[in-house]
Amino acid sequence: MSLRVLALTFGGPETASTYYRVAQYVDTLRKAHGIELAMHRADDFANAPDPRSFDRVLVQKKLLRGGERRAVLGAGRPVIYDIDDAIWQPHRREHAWLTRWRTNRRLAAIARGANLCLAANEYLAAGVRRFTAKVRILPMALDESIWIPRVVHPGGAIRLGWAGAPGNLPYLETLEPELERVLEEFPDTRLAVFSGARPNFRRIDFDYLPYEAGREAEVVRSFDIGLLPLPRDPFAAGKSPIKALQYMASGVPTIAGAGAGVEEIFAGGGARLVRKPADWSTHLHALLDSVAERERLGGAARARFVANHTRTENARRLAEFLSDPDRG
Repeated sequence: MSLRVLALTFGGPETASTYYRVAQYVDTLRKAHGIELAMHRADDFANAPDPRSFDRVLVQKKLLRGGERRAVLGAGRPVIYDIDDAIWQPHRREHAWLTRWRTNRRLAAIARGANLCLAANEYLAAGVRRFTAKVRILPMALDESIWIPRVVHPGGAIRLGWAGAPGNLPYLETLEPELERVLEEFPDTRLAVFSGARPNFRRIDFDYLPYEAGREAEVVRSFDIGLLPLPRDPFAAGKSPIKALQYMASGVPTIAGAGAGVEEIFAGGGARLVRKPADWSTHLHALLDSVAERERLGGAARARFVANHTRTENARRLAEFLSDPDRG
């Protein structure tokens, strides 16, 4: 007899957070682990199925209102709370004191009431441990049947690559001075940008690859070096960027902005981390100068992905947490 789990999700299956934390596991949990996972958006709580008709309830990141939370916790079913962002930190705008108070109050209430809390990385786990000791790590993951290592072809132009959503283009655009210099010094190097919009570069030439759904893995495998600039703030520190995993899974050596979540992902190698602006130039020169260093970092990245971030292994971990949340 299968285990039935109601997942109250942050968004629909097309929402990145919900896809990577919940939706991508639905088929594998059912076929390999006998767990039926029914998804319903938490912001449509009034129309959600009755939690009492399920064996478990998984709340994905949403900070439920008081009545909603009491309905979930009072249903008499084990509750698992999952988080992949530092939602208690301001994102792009400062929180008013009332917002900070309400956010932490709701987070404390669901964390303390849950049988188990899952966090995407240790930085997030530490934030949740302010309220409960019942916290375990469930890293971000990708489908290893799609995200396979690239084939290195000697010779030809070296491709610096960035792939991401249009909203993140400003982080790439801040690198224009460093990119302008290295593209001049290494004329056999090209910059490729895969996104739903063109970056607003003023001085450098680049290859724009318009975003097409389903082409992500193919495009990322064409990169020789992956660029991952990130903001330096407490919210970004909690991110385990999917783009980092995509570069990693493809065996692409990465230059990434340092942050707690990023450092955890690349703790076993695979990237050069940027801690100060001058590091971009240093790391770009080091990787553009050396095929051997690119191959070394790319191999370490792929090994790290296989060891920690495959969908198959994460589905197994999630199945264990859902089956016995009190053991954790």
